[in-house]
Amino acid sequence: MNNDALNRIIELLRANNVTSDADELEKLASKYYSSSLEKKREIAYSIRSMCHPKWLGDIYIKDVSFKEWYALLDRLSKSVGR
Repeated sequence: MNNDALNRIIELLRANNVTSDADELEKLASKYYSSSLEKKREIAYSIRSMCHPKWLGDIYIKDVSFKEWYALLDRLSKSVGR
């Protein structure tokens, strides 16, 4: 998992008062690192789902362009694999 992208996304979500999604992403990341390979696949799917343009991609993040925001989400999504 790309920790730089993960931490930046969580930081931006919190800075923009989207704490419930930031908390959920942190919880999923914690589970991802402490789970078996089989469970990691399920958790990775949940993380990729959050990175979708209709979920986190649909949120306006102040001081970051949509292009930069989508790039961060894409980097995180790709880093958890398929």
